[in-house]
Amino acid sequence: MSKALDILHIEDSEDDFLLVRRALRELEFEVEAKRVDSFIALKQALAERDWDLILCDHHIPGLRMEDAFALALENNPMRPFILVTGAIGDEATADIMRLGVNDIVLKENLKRLPSVILRNMREADIRQEIRVAQKSLRESQLRYQTLWENSTTGYMLTSKGIIVDCNQTLCDQWGYAKEEIVGKTPGEFSPSLQPNSKSSLEQARRLYDDAAAASQPTFRWVHQHRDGTPIHYSVTLNRLRLGERWLVVGGLLDISEQVATQETLALQDRALQCTNNGVVICRYDGKANPITWANAAFLRMSGYTMEEILGQDSLFLQIEDASEKDIREIHETMARGRSTTTTLKSHRKSGHVFWNELRFDPVYSENGNLTHYIVIQRDITEQVQAEEMVRRSEAVMHAAGEIARIGGWEIDLVNNKISWTDITRQIHGVDEDFQPTLETALSFFPQPYRSQVAKHVENAAKSDSSYDFEAPLITAQGTLIWVRAIGKSIFEEGRCVRLQGAIQDITERKAIEHAVEQSRQRLAMAIELGNLGVWDYDIKEKRLILEDSWYKLFGYSRNDPFDQLDNMLDLIPEDERGHLKFVFRRLLNGQDENLTEECFIRCQDGSFRRALVRAQALRDNEGHLSQIVGNVWDIDERWRAEERLRLFQRLNNQSPSCVVVTDPKGNIEYVNDTFCRITGYTREEALGHNPRILKSDRMSKDHYRKLWDTISHGREWQGEFLNKKKNGEYYWERATIFPIKGRNGTITHFAAAKEDITELKENEAKREELNKQVLQLQRMETIGTLAGGIAHDFNNLLGAIRGWTELAQRHANGNDDALEDLRHVLVATKRARALVEQILTFSRESIGNMIPIDPALVANEAMNMLRSIIPSTIIIKKNIPEGLGMIKADPSQFHQVIFNLCTNAAQAMGDAGGELEVTLSKCILPKTAPDAPTGFPGGNCLCLKVSDTGPGIPKEHLSRIFEPFFTTKPVGEGTGLGLSVVHGIVTSHSGQVTVESTSGKGATFLLNFPCIQDNTAETAAPEVEEKPRSGSERILLVDDEKEIINVMQRHLTFLGYDVTIFSDSTEAAEAVMRQPTSFDIVVTDQVMPNVTGLELVERIRRVKKDMPAVIMTGFSRTVSPERIEALGRASLIMKPYSLTDLTKTIRALLES
Repeated sequence: MSKALDILHIEDSEDDFLLVRRALRELEFEVEAKRVDSFIALKQALAERDWDLILCDHHIPGLRMEDAFALALENNPMRPFILVTGAIGDEATADIMRLGVNDIVLKENLKRLPSVILRNMREADIRQEIRVAQKSLRESQLRYQTLWENSTTGYMLTSKGIIVDCNQTLCDQWGYAKEEIVGKTPGEFSPSLQPNSKSSLEQARRLYDDAAAASQPTFRWVHQHRDGTPIHYSVTLNRLRLGERWLVVGGLLDISEQVATQETLALQDRALQCTNNGVVICRYDGKANPITWANAAFLRMSGYTMEEILGQDSLFLQIEDASEKDIREIHETMARGRSTTTTLKSHRKSGHVFWNELRFDPVYSENGNLTHYIVIQRDITEQVQAEEMVRRSEAVMHAAGEIARIGGWEIDLVNNKISWTDITRQIHGVDEDFQPTLETALSFFPQPYRSQVAKHVENAAKSDSSYDFEAPLITAQGTLIWVRAIGKSIFEEGRCVRLQGAIQDITERKAIEHAVEQSRQRLAMAIELGNLGVWDYDIKEKRLILEDSWYKLFGYSRNDPFDQLDNMLDLIPEDERGHLKFVFRRLLNGQDENLTEECFIRCQDGSFRRALVRAQALRDNEGHLSQIVGNVWDIDERWRAEERLRLFQRLNNQSPSCVVVTDPKGNIEYVNDTFCRITGYTREEALGHNPRILKSDRMSKDHYRKLWDTISHGREWQGEFLNKKKNGEYYWERATIFPIKGRNGTITHFAAAKEDITELKENEAKREELNKQVLQLQRMETIGTLAGGIAHDFNNLLGAIRGWTELAQRHANGNDDALEDLRHVLVATKRARALVEQILTFSRESIGNMIPIDPALVANEAMNMLRSIIPSTIIIKKNIPEGLGMIKADPSQFHQVIFNLCTNAAQAMGDAGGELEVTLSKCILPKTAPDAPTGFPGGNCLCLKVSDTGPGIPKEHLSRIFEPFFTTKPVGEGTGLGLSVVHGIVTSHSGQVTVESTSGKGATFLLNFPCIQDNTAETAAPEVEEKPRSGSERILLVDDEKEIINVMQRHLTFLGYDVTIFSDSTEAAEAVMRQPTSFDIVVTDQVMPNVTGLELVERIRRVKKDMPAVIMTGFSRTVSPERIEALGRASLIMKPYSLTDLTKTIRALLES
């Protein structure tokens, strides 16, 4: 190649690109290279020129190698495509080669790159030659044959999968003669299976058949030499047309050496990955020496990923702690190209520090240039720590000798000489000039210990053994101390030459042991007396140790299996076991330092005893849990006593009675919950105080004196109190109080059991009140019945008076004085009739008649009536203008409201007198006015105000004054119904009633009634002035009152009617039965002996169904407007009526 070689390098690392360029200097011709790192850049570069060669990295962010290869193949299928990459596995290598990549070069072995490029360029030339040969085959068979035979690449020609020709190169590679090859299939010269585990025969047949239809890309294939050696090929199949048939030309390039190299590299990489030492390869640049590769062990050691360490300084783990001098020495050694080993403190990614042994080995290129360093790293933290521990131990041992007074000694048996250290001399109390012998050394031990020590020494000298004993020793000053002696014999050539050992002053330890033993004995006695069972748990060995006191406490023997903590916990009942195991787990996990829990523990005999389990966690010097010690305290008797006490307290607190216990002076020492609930005092507020905090001052002093006198003499007292709660509320108690005496008979406490009987007392009061109310109701019912009877008779009399008066008016025409007198009579009858209505309303016997009225008219009439019954000491002021508006009301009931309010006010002011003011005004009230009752419409209202200057109403009574039967008057002076009736009437009229009162300043009642639109009040039509209508019809007139029947007969006869009268309703019925057509209308009184008016009408209508009827009554409970309406063609007229009203009623029925 004489021209420059144009190379397109697909690489994302500029450093790797420069390394490749440096490697390409080995080529014998000029190289022009360009780097691209993206698909777009690659596409543009391929469009710019026809590159001779493409190099490609395997891992490029954003660009898959397979996509780059496909684009390059599409651009020029004959151009060599070589993969230059880092470490890559066998499977990935096989996949890449199957893809058709021409070759693979590892970045760690770039020195192979020039030769690989040359070979591939030659092979590319060959492939190009083959193409040229194929193109010119038809023109020059000879030239094709020459190329066929002289090519370094094996070729064969197949037809329908059968080899029809091959060149000599292929014969040489396979080890067969051409005659042995021709006529067979390519699969027959292959192993039974290819590396992809597929059948060679079937796969070869498919590949060559497919190639006959269209040329196939390059692929990997394994053929087999005659001797069985596998031969790896890069195979290219192209079809060739000869005459009328298509043949397949196969070019087989031997790549066995390349495959072997790749396998060797893969094995080396696998070995590096499997080692426990971290291995790093760094590119030497004399500065940072960046890392280019690391094995898995290094990644585990450092905690970093491969992506995080690539490009890092080769000493990036050590820079933080290593000195500048250490770093400089390493760099200088690397610059000289030498190997070196050092130990440095390093940091993992997590920040954890470890000691790292590093070995740096240089790597040179083929021309002798230093290119890389291999750094092998080993974590020696444990080794460093162990060495440090040894150094510390030696120092500690030396210091311990000084502190613990441990001296050394040696007996040289060969030279019969004894050597002592300074501490040994100090223990014996001798100075440094003292030269001990065996005899003098033994003389420091008193008998019988001296003989025992001599025997220990003699036995050690005879046999290769050691000894360790404790004995008393008398110092040179005569002081008795205790020592521990340790000795060991040293043998040489079968005989003991010397003894070596140590001696320690343990006097203080012995004193402590003695004190501990005494404490242990006292503790054992305390444990036994205190019913304690002691145990401890070794966390490291997971072993439970129970002391004898524990076994004795629960009756178990040491043969019972209790070596595990769960064994002891299993003795706890299931309902408590889970909680105990939970708190013990917290203790074992270090979450708690101690525990104290109560539970039952099963004894050996199956019974259960209540115990208090206590445990304390102990830690070693490093703060780790090492042991848990504890005890079990038998509290069964105490627990049962407490349970009985708790049971008594629960019963006491749940008792409906108050329980109070005081000392002999009456100071409270105990109260139960019921006491607190009833009185409102907390237990803390009551304790220490006298029960008189409940005193109401409504009980006599004599009552308390008798109580105290009784209990002070040791007797029980029973009685009732009216006490006062903390909030000031009064309540009744029935109490039993008795003394509690001590063993000597003196009174130590007083106890009281008290029952709240307030509700019982209230019920008794209510029962008495209800009895009074029943009697009052019975009286009212009697009055009502009496009033009804009186009203009937009185109305009959009024009817007669009114009738005769109207007849007299008829005859007195022209006599004005007589007419005026008669008019006064009629007014009196009207007043008398209104009085009857008031009586009936009071007795609840009247029927409400809701009509539009002007309340001023009714109010003024009521005030006129009240003037005659209210004492003259009371001044009446009224402001009741007419025409303010209309309300819909029953005039009689409205009259009663004013009557009740005014009489109440007069009674409140009494004989002392005062002022009574009644006003009527107009106002506008919202529907949501304060205290507005349900159904109050609001808007335009008429306000009736009744005020007095009496004593007023107490504040505590204001909320109850409208309750039925509520009264503050003495017994016999009031019913408690007056204001209740007022409230009921106002509410039934959709009104509102409120009261304002201040004690000592009188009371004011405000009554609001909603106005109506109709401004015309119902008034009675003129009775005398209107002329009655005449008629000629036949009237049957029935009434047992002769005065009434006579006046009606006279009046109706005067008007032209044919009137037949009867005083007996039975006779009237019989007359109609005899002659049903003799009468046109019946006018009858309702209340008559034998047959009532309604019964008479019913009998008449049996024979004459359409007979009209007028029912007259002064009063009747059985007649109502509804019943008259149901009767049909009938009217009801109330006595006393005017003759004109009677005539109008008769005419209306006759003409209907």
